[in-house]
Amino acid sequence: MQTAAKFIDTSDLWMKGRSWAISKKWGWMASIATGMMKRKIDKANIPSLADLQEMAQIEGVELVACKMTVDMMEIDEKKLIAGVVVWTAEDFIKYARECKICLFT
Repeated sequence: MQTAAKFIDTSDLWMKGRSWAISKKWGWMASIATGMMKRKIDKANIPSLADLQEMAQIEGVELVACKMTVDMMEIDEKKLIAGVVVWTAEDFIKYARECKICLFT
């Protein structure tokens, strides 16, 4: 008589358990690193991301979102921050060929 366990693919179960154990054991390091970075940012008086975005837009920086990423992540374009434009890769390449400075991340 065969048992149901023989019909279950368990080849990847060891990894699930192991990755859980690793994150349980070392996950606290991410918390410590995040806390350290927040303290360093506060100490250096670095503005928040929202403030940096606002300053950039005031200075004329155009914030561009990738159309493919917006579609893939199912992001509602209306929920993007004010002033962000959505471009296709073709739109970006046309612009990038002619610009003097382009920061792409």
